[in-house]
Amino acid sequence: MEIQTLKNFISVINEGNISAAAKINNISQSTLSRQMTELEREINIKLFDRGSRKISLTEAGTIYYQRIRELLLLLNRAEKEVHQTKILSGELYIGAPETEGMEIIASAISNLTKKSPDIRVHLYSGNAEDLNFKMNNGILDFVISLNNDTQNANFIRLPKADSWGIIMKSNDSLANKHEITPEMLENRKLIISNQSSARSELESWLGYLLLDSQITGTYNLIFNAALLVQKEIGIAIGIDKLIESTAMNGLIFKPFANYLTSHLDITWSKGKELSEISSAFLEELRKLL
Repeated sequence: MEIQTLKNFISVINEGNISAAAKINNISQSTLSRQMTELEREINIKLFDRGSRKISLTEAGTIYYQRIRELLLLLNRAEKEVHQTKILSGELYIGAPETEGMEIIASAISNLTKKSPDIRVHLYSGNAEDLNFKMNNGILDFVISLNNDTQNANFIRLPKADSWGIIMKSNDSLANKHEITPEMLENRKLIISNQSSARSELESWLGYLLLDSQITGTYNLIFNAALLVQKEIGIAIGIDKLIESTAMNGLIFKPFANYLTSHLDITWSKGKELSEISSAFLEELRKLL
């Protein structure tokens, strides 16, 4: 299996058909079609559902596409790293949830890029399981974690803690409360983070298990949760000081009584040698701490 064949496979999916991908890669349509057929034969998996005009992926093909994209990203990073000059340059990849704690990370990045302007930073959002998977497989250099199990990772605790509460419309019956108690949420429809750890922490604070019927939605990004709140799908369980970033009018935040908080860590894989860029970033972060 050749690397170029895998790159051509990605092009076919991105372009949606053999003809367009062949033109971009400057090869004949018949050659590219034969490559894709041979690729399926070599891995013994049907990758494509071939339509009359547009090629789509099978379920197995979707998984293969995602992993090949990650593989090619790692290959591209490796090529860049070995060609770096003595001047610090290259890529820094950080996975992070939505949190005010990103402010100190941004400051460290700012200090780093002022010294080394050729460094480019890539931020990824996602749930904890996905981000940790990417970090452990070398796709991300660091992950910002909320109350994460750091047993299998190196970490630095950040001087920030996120306070949890509810995001609701300003005319909600709970809007005039100073703080929210578990009893106030017993009969309310809730929109919660799709991270399993967030649900378990919430249930620990509530003192009872949530029924699936009480959960009307889950979210990955607070902006999307805010849209659901505006449409009165439910009230959202979220973190303080993020609602302003949604630029949504008519929504307010109220904290939980006996504050439920999440500490923040920046983590990186154990047993993995840090790149020069990663080491330089940690040095800037430690100076701020």
